[in-house]
Amino acid sequence: MAVIVADGDRLGLIMRGRFDQAMSGPFGYGRLLWRKRPVSVAADWKPLRLPAATTVAAASHLLRTRPAEHRYDDLVVDLDAHRVGTVSAAHLFDALATQFADRAVRDDLTGLANRSHFLDLLAVAAACADAGGDGDRVAVAFVDIDGMKRINDSHGHLSSTPRVTTSPTRCRWPR
Repeated sequence: MAVIVADGDRLGLIMRGRFDQAMSGPFGYGRLLWRKRPVSVAADWKPLRLPAATTVAAASHLLRTRPAEHRYDDLVVDLDAHRVGTVSAAHLFDALATQFADRAVRDDLTGLANRSHFLDLLAVAAACADAGGDGDRVAVAFVDIDGMKRINDSHGHLSSTPRVTTSPTRCRWPR
C-alpha cells in the first residue's frame, strides 16, 4: 500500500515499509526521537510515474529495470489531467503473468487456441467422453478458408488478416 503526497508541483510516494522504518528510527524508538520529523521524509520524490495508456508489458519492463531498492515500489499513474492513482508492483506483475499465460495458449491473430493448446483440450474432451459412459462424443472439423493462397500471393499476408480474424466468430457452434 502506498500514499501519494503533494508538495507544490511535485508528487511523492510513501511506501508502507519506508514509512515504518522512518518513523520507528534505527532502534525502534522513532516516536520519541523523530516526533518533529515531517512525514514527507519517508517519501520517494522520484517515483515511477506513467500515463494510464502505458501497456502492462512496458510498465513491467520499466519497473523491473529500476534500482533494486525501488523495484517493487508502487507506480504512480496519471489517470487524467487532474487525477493520479497507484498500481502495486505485485498487481502489475500478476497482470503480466496473465498476459503471458494467455499468449502461451492462443494465436495472436485469431484469439483461438494454438495447436498445442488445442491438442491438450482435445485430449481432455476425449478423456471426458470416454469416462462419461453416457454416449458423449467428440467431433473435430477441419475448416479451409477458400482463396487464402490467392489473396496472400496477390495482395500479401496483411490483406488476408481481416478474413482470418473474422472467420472464427462466424464458425462458432451455437450452444
